[in-house]
Amino acid sequence: MTLPREPLRGVVYPPPDVVSHYAAQGVPVDRVLASELCQSFAQHHSRTAITGGEGKMTYGELDRATDALAYVLHGLGLMPLDRAVFQMSNSTDLLISLIGCWKAGVIPICTLATHREAEIGYLAQHGGATGYFVQAADSKFDYPAFALQMQARVPSIKHIVTGGASSVPGTTSLRQAITSVDPVAAKAHVERVCASLDPMQPVVFQLSGGTTGVPKIIPRLNFEYLYNMQSVFDWNDRVSDEVVFCAGPMVHNAGMVCHWGPSLLRGGTIIVDNVLTVEGLRDILAQHHPTWMFVPRPLIGRMKQAMADLDFDASDVKGVVTASNTKTVREELGLPGLHIFGMAEGLIMTTRIDDPLDALEVSVGRPVSRLDEVLIVKPGTTEPVTIGETGELICRGPYTIRGYYDAEDRNKDAFTADGFYRSGDLLSTREVGGNIYFVFEGRLKDVINRGGEKISCDEIERAIRGFPGMYDIALVAMPDEVYVERGCAFVCMESGHSAPTVAALGLYLQAKGIAKYKWPERVQLIEAMPTTSSAKISKPLLRQMITDILREESALTKQSEPLSAKSMT
Repeated sequence: MTLPREPLRGVVYPPPDVVSHYAAQGVPVDRVLASELCQSFAQHHSRTAITGGEGKMTYGELDRATDALAYVLHGLGLMPLDRAVFQMSNSTDLLISLIGCWKAGVIPICTLATHREAEIGYLAQHGGATGYFVQAADSKFDYPAFALQMQARVPSIKHIVTGGASSVPGTTSLRQAITSVDPVAAKAHVERVCASLDPMQPVVFQLSGGTTGVPKIIPRLNFEYLYNMQSVFDWNDRVSDEVVFCAGPMVHNAGMVCHWGPSLLRGGTIIVDNVLTVEGLRDILAQHHPTWMFVPRPLIGRMKQAMADLDFDASDVKGVVTASNTKTVREELGLPGLHIFGMAEGLIMTTRIDDPLDALEVSVGRPVSRLDEVLIVKPGTTEPVTIGETGELICRGPYTIRGYYDAEDRNKDAFTADGFYRSGDLLSTREVGGNIYFVFEGRLKDVINRGGEKISCDEIERAIRGFPGMYDIALVAMPDEVYVERGCAFVCMESGHSAPTVAALGLYLQAKGIAKYKWPERVQLIEAMPTTSSAKISKPLLRQMITDILREESALTKQSEPLSAKSMT
């Protein structure tokens, strides 16, 4: 079957002839992710699926828990193609909740635990959420109480499921729910549901990095998400007895399709510990012995400290996946590093262990599927550039979307007439050892990449513009050794008003319900914004200005260091 039985409003489906073409090339267009997971769980019944601070869970136990949750969700009234907002950190509860939703045919909307009123409110309304999964309250934030507040603001939300063992009035306790179900009845129910699920329908709503306003919703289809996971696993020659540690958010697309998703399809073990201090990382290495690690740049320094006084057998590690630091991983951690480039919209590229050193250190690798079509073109066109020349990446393939959810106007700009997605990323190509590798060169998008989290400059600028006494604002990325980029707010103030402090801006954005990681981390007063020939604010000039300022400040700091603190030659 190449068409959805009941098309979901707002979802752009691939044309039937395209699906038929992929089917002829071996793409599993007739299979759903939940059924494949059920088969894996049965095949690896006695093996450890999840390990962490709460102990171990076998595939059989994970199967029963997720069957039970799917059964409970249907009892509550959540049906296939209903949507549920997710606001949970890395944990066993998160994996049980996601897989339980997939077995029930419920579509997760993958927000972050750090999102607040602005993001959750918009995404729940736009996605038509009827369910809401949150983690248990902790010392920093009461998630169940927040979910109840959001339910009052978003009428479509009918059911709240909370992690942890304790029940909260007005919500359903995940742990209590899954222990109150007859496992035989739940299994039979899930088998009937999975048999009825449509491979052409969405299995998850992921989020874009967001270039204008809040993130856009990305509908990923059952068959293509399954193929994406299988392709990533096979591309890097991963094996079924792997132990996977994902330090980034498991609810992110990268976590699902590159890290724990492929592993659970093939019998691997997932580490869910999420204490990412030096001590926490040391415990993860010592207790769980990961063979594959997915480590954002800010954690590499902590990982080095964690390994410093640890008797750790590095030969067990098959790969450490990072966005741009394989040389650091190799030279400072003594571990094999692999670059990755990917997008929630689809395309994944990585390097491989057997790639030449030049490719490993400089490039982001090659596409994980032979069916991926990747072109580097002159920005805004479909005209290819030459090898070595920088251009915009456009792509299409069996697991790259054909349109954002319910975003007709945006889709007109984001896709070419023949279905290529315009990424807004700048790449070049390089031939190494007879293969073509891709090199990341920057972005066309007005986005800050803070340790892997994408921040829309437009969203934050619009939120700040009402600040008292401020008549202009421009948010740009400033370079950072730990997070790659942080946000710097250039501001113009009316006469008699001083520039706000970072803390004052943070309080202002907090009151608007903006997640903390998006707040500017530097405020730079400027008399007037530099402009382009068309009278628009020149973001490139502002980025260069803050880069130069930081460089000058660093030089002054070094000059003022005591002589004893400087290296002597």
